[in-house]
Amino acid sequence: MAVVEPAIDRAEKAAGDAGVSVDWRAVDLAVDPPEPGAYDLVSLQYPALRHDAGDRLIRSIVDAVAPGGTLLVVGHSFDSVDGHHHPHFDPADYVQPPDVADLLGDGDGDGWTIEVHEVRPREMPEGRQGPNVPDVVLRARRDG
Repeated sequence: MAVVEPAIDRAEKAAGDAGVSVDWRAVDLAVDPPEPGAYDLVSLQYPALRHDAGDRLIRSIVDAVAPGGTLLVVGHSFDSVDGHHHPHFDPADYVQPPDVADLLGDGDGDGWTIEVHEVRPREMPEGRQGPNVPDVVLRARRDG
């Protein structure tokens, strides 16, 4: 089972419980980049996107947000936890919420308004093992 399937299943249930309709998409961005300016909400949760030349993939995600739309990016705050390292994994190799914030500029007159950019605590769900790694939450609105 792909990692994304349980996340989409949970999201579909939450949307149904809230009485909203959502067009969920799970795609390989390198093969099928999103249409620019086409989405009111673009959500990127715990991305495993390696930095590429010019950060082409993350720029395609940012560009997919329609004017007046929202970009929501959540990832682990590796800087906030000492000793939380995985072998063969360097977070600096991967796009993190602060990298996306840097692409948006200072969020004041650059076409984006950064509404939230903060570290929030997150506790490991019951029955799971591992450290409680805080999250970085970035929510920005594309001016329009």
